[in-house]
Amino acid sequence: MTTAALGPAFTPGTIRALLDTYGLPYRDHGTDLPTAAAGQLALGRTIGWFQGRMEAGPRALGRRSILADPRHTHTRDHINDHIKHREPWRPLAPALLAEAAPDLIGTSTPYPFMIVARQATDTARALIPAAVHTDGTLRPQTVARDATEPYAALLASFAVQTGRPPALLNTSFNHEAEPIVCTPRDAIATFAAGPLDALAIGPFLVRKQQRRN
Repeated sequence: MTTAALGPAFTPGTIRALLDTYGLPYRDHGTDLPTAAAGQLALGRTIGWFQGRMEAGPRALGRRSILADPRHTHTRDHINDHIKHREPWRPLAPALLAEAAPDLIGTSTPYPFMIVARQATDTARALIPAAVHTDGTLRPQTVARDATEPYAALLASFAVQTGRPPALLNTSFNHEAEPIVCTPRDAIATFAAGPLDALAIGPFLVRKQQRRN
């Protein structure tokens, strides 16, 4: 098994029609969407990331994810307190390009499904502290560099824009006790209901402060 992307996908046309129906202003960034989204993350904003086929299984693996900057622990606290409404010790996991794995998790062994805990390295504790659990471990998702994969391009662009490792804080795209989003309608509803700053859905980027009254 090499991928958990076994669920449904939705065309840009379907997504655009829903955004228009709900009157949400958006920009169509096309294949440059990862760069635009990375810019939001680099500014400390928290985004909903809805791309491609939904994951099967217990983890959000960069297709139905909430993503944030891992450099500051207040980012983790914001997600737990205001988005997930859960205990402050609950872990959030790092997604990282595979090339950064030796520095951050001490091995080049692939961990693509975010189900294995590793001891955080000193580098990880210093550079991505929001992704390190209270016991000093982290539960990584390693992502192979692939220019055609938006998630990999997002990680690479975040590293370029911040000068930090290609790693992001990743948790499932859902609100409080609700299930992970599946459809564009789910993603828009969750985005509207909570304090996410932006929504990267297909090639489109929606920002809350751009909404019409």
